[in-house]
Amino acid sequence: QIDYIINNEEKQIEELSQSLNTNTERIITKANQILDSQKLNTPLLSIFEPELLTSLSYTSHSPISINSNDDFIAQANSEGWIGSGTEADPYIISGLNITSDTEQGISIYNTTLFFNIEDCVITGGTEGIHFHLVSNAKVINTFITNSSENSIGFYTSSRILIDNCSISGSNVGMNIQSS
Repeated sequence: QIDYIINNEEKQIEELSQSLNTNTERIITKANQILDSQKLNTPLLSIFEPELLTSLSYTSHSPISINSNDDFIAQANSEGWIGSGTEADPYIISGLNITSDTEQGISIYNTTLFFNIEDCVITGGTEGIHFHLVSNAKVINTFITNSSENSIGFYTSSRILIDNCSISGSNVGMNIQSS
């Protein structure tokens, strides 16, 4: 019976060792994927949690260009964006998949309204997001990839918050001028 216990314990140790080796291999593989993603400019979330990206539902949308508070209000009404543009009730631009070959994904000029860009994917174009003379904006949980110049550009803008975003594959991550 002692031999049986010893053999059983050796078997358990062997199983634990195999499990540890398997987990170690998985960790090494994941680390290599992360390193490769940096070379391939792939958002890390797509490697760590690909099911999360595929489970999110994005609506295809053409690039957005807003040139004033009045233009913002008109577009918010026509697009059905929720909010009223106040600090307590910002406009919400959310759940969009914007792809551009040549222009900016989202460009906003001359606005003081409060707004959030949330849970969007912006790919390509010269800049993912361009703010010029903008205040009171938040960009949250957004993926910006493969812009030919900047992922996000701020020009003479203030009160801008960037939170939990992934930016990659652009010449410059964030370009901040006079802001």
